[in-house]
This record gives sequence, structure tokens and C-alpha cells, in this order.
Amino acid sequence: MTDEIKDPGIDISSWDSIFRSLLPYEGFIIIENEFDGDYYIGKISRVCRSHILFGRFDADGIWQEEPVLIPFSSITHVAWDTRYTNNWYNYLNG
Repeated sequence: MTDEIKDPGIDISSWDSIFRSLLPYEGFIIIENEFDGDYYIGKISRVCRSHILFGRFDADGIWQEEPVLIPFSSITHVAWDTRYTNNWYNYLNG
């Protein structure tokens, strides 16, 4: 059973290290604040000491003009390489 677990090669010691590890990732990333209902899907534009700038698109696949500033303190969930993110990536880049 543990043979199916793979190491994603992401340093999970801090939000900063997670996002620096994900910065070169080609696919889309989901970032959520489950307390406030914030949900973003897109790509990391820039990693700073206490926040990231995140380029995102809406439910119609339209990219927003300006990246959103997301403080690390407001992030509760991060996902990448999921069926959902991969389908969006194929749809927008296919």
C-alpha cells in the first residue's frame, strides 16, 4: 500500500518554502481560505516573505488582469496535480 505513495519533492516546512518549491510548476494550483470562502485557481506569479502574488482565472476560464495578493496567514489549503487542475490546464492550453 505504501508503494503507491510518491514524494512530490515539495519542502513543506513553511508556506514560503512550499510556494518557492511550486513556483516552477507548469500546471495550475488551487489556493483556498476555507474560513472566508476564498478560492483561487491559477499560477504563482511571485513569492514574497509573507505572501504570494497569484495569477488566477475565473469559472469561465478568463484570466484576471492583475494578480491577487494572498497572505500566507489566510491560506488553509493548497492543491496541485489534481484531476480538476489538470483538466483546466488542458482546456486552457490545449
